[in-house]
Amino acid sequence: MKPASAAPPPRLRIVETPLGPMRLHAQGGALTGAWFLDQGDCPAGDEAAASTAGARIKAKARASIVAATASSPLAAASSQPAAAPLSGSATPLPAPAAPVAATGTPRLAAGLTLDGHPEDPILDRAELELAEYFAGKRRAFSLPMAPPGTPFQRRVWDALRDIPFGELQSYGALSQCCAQSAAVRAVAQAVGRNPISIFIPCHRIVGSDGSLTGFGGGLPRKQALLALEGHAYASASADAKKRDMDPRQGSLW
Repeated sequence: MKPASAAPPPRLRIVETPLGPMRLHAQGGALTGAWFLDQGDCPAGDEAAASTAGARIKAKARASIVAATASSPLAAASSQPAAAPLSGSATPLPAPAAPVAATGTPRLAAGLTLDGHPEDPILDRAELELAEYFAGKRRAFSLPMAPPGTPFQRRVWDALRDIPFGELQSYGALSQCCAQSAAVRAVAQAVGRNPISIFIPCHRIVGSDGSLTGFGGGLPRKQALLALEGHAYASASADAKKRDMDPRQGSLW
């Protein structure tokens, strides 16, 4: 009996976003991962081995995240000056990337494939949909996703995908959607292990009192993503509370 062949490694791409570079993974016909390069659970090492450009981008992500100015698109989205970093904790927002063309099939300036294939239907589509989201042209992602995880984690991540653009949900409400009303902590842990940031919108989960709580990509990014979706928070702190809905919901710049 022949041993089962090992699954091929994921196809990789580094793309620029207004909130910093992201690493995308795809396997088969689905997106399997999306992380900001400086978040703790982002896979490390492959891009440096495959491309010195990838290593430079990762170094840039760690070194050049600075406070957004009051004139930045992200600051305009929330009608407030850019959030200052919390003393000794939160990371300030990165400077926004150049605007993405609203028509055609845009290619982000720093996007690159690390497996040597310039064209990849899933990664191309993921990059395009992400660009449209940040340009205020897309409110839901339509590409196939297959996040690796346990059946319970995938059930939680499916429930996250059901939360529409512009809406927020508490951990308790999410647990009820997952038929796990007595396991809020387990649901919260699954939310924290979401491997496809933004596409699976764990940033739409907040505390029962509306507070920001946490986010794998950092609270300044969560604040910015929610500002894009119409929810203005005064600061990027875990206990920050939401102000009124922004009437310009869905428009980043």
